[in-house]
Amino acid sequence: MTLRSVRTGFLVFLINITSIFVGLEVIQRLFPQVMPYAYHWHVRNHYSELARSLSEAGYLESKRPHILLIGDSFTRGAEVPIGYDWASIVQEEVSANVFNLGVGGLSTLAELLLLKNVPLPSSVDTIVLNIYENDVVDNIHAVQKLGEKGHLFFQDKIRSIVSTGLHSCWDATWFLKSECYYIKSYNFASIVHIKEKLLRGDEFLKEIHDFSQWVFDESSQTYFFKENKLLEYRSIKNFEAHYRNGFEITFEMIQQIQEYCNQHGLKLLATYFPSKVEVYYQEVPSVLNTTSLNPNLTVSHKLDEFFRKTQIPFLNLTENYQKVRKQEAPIFLEFDIHMTENGHRLAAHWIRDFILEQR
Repeated sequence: MTLRSVRTGFLVFLINITSIFVGLEVIQRLFPQVMPYAYHWHVRNHYSELARSLSEAGYLESKRPHILLIGDSFTRGAEVPIGYDWASIVQEEVSANVFNLGVGGLSTLAELLLLKNVPLPSSVDTIVLNIYENDVVDNIHAVQKLGEKGHLFFQDKIRSIVSTGLHSCWDATWFLKSECYYIKSYNFASIVHIKEKLLRGDEFLKEIHDFSQWVFDESSQTYFFKENKLLEYRSIKNFEAHYRNGFEITFEMIQQIQEYCNQHGLKLLATYFPSKVEVYYQEVPSVLNTTSLNPNLTVSHKLDEFFRKTQIPFLNLTENYQKVRKQEAPIFLEFDIHMTENGHRLAAHWIRDFILEQR
């Protein structure tokens, strides 16, 4: 074997390896669902733009958004690949720039503070507030934390977003930072995920293998926790005890967001994402072997009552999902309160039509 043939063979080997690497990168970019154990990666990438808007002066203004979305994890959509969350789909289907300010775990109070602390781009004309069931209870805790820590509780959350989003990976020297290859490359991220899965096992994604505490529901194609007795749905007394003064606080926060919009000449739209129980309330009693639930003892119903008294356009997605709950299942993730790609796709079409009708 000559030196020349060795060099040629090595060159062919490098070309083949490079082709495979590039091919896998392209496939995962086109079909991110095939990326192994990708949950943590989706979360970090979902927050990258938001991290930049909170840390880079003028970044949000440079995006020239017309619509700002505010909400919690149901707005952020970090459980599904980028581009498959409802906010990204709406961006593609309306003739306006949309910027997602949604942050997982934020209460309506914290969303108001975020709105007030982010420099408002001159191009914005519409705010879309997305509400989820747990916001009502979260607002109770948020008011308590605000009283105890002041605005520090909000600033801590912002710092965690900036850290999660690794905004520094979008500057000119990103290639000097090893962690940025994880964010930038699907292949590098996949290698990290496989390594973590091998080293940490189920702890890496906190996978559930003990099904003894769960029951599978055919209609929703998901699992329900057996011990969840859903007492708050059975009597006014239980309902009021569970949510306490959360509705009063939530309604006050919504009104303050409306005042903020009025002061800045913005239009406020509101949407509501229902919980899995609210969507499948007819099926849940038989699944959990309990008595029937009262559909009027829900956050969805209380919000309908509130928004009817306001001038705020409101889209409650509960009935929309109820109508397609069986034929479009699974709408929700198997063991999680959040929605699947299909759930996001449905929401995107309904919210798109709502926005186009109201703007």
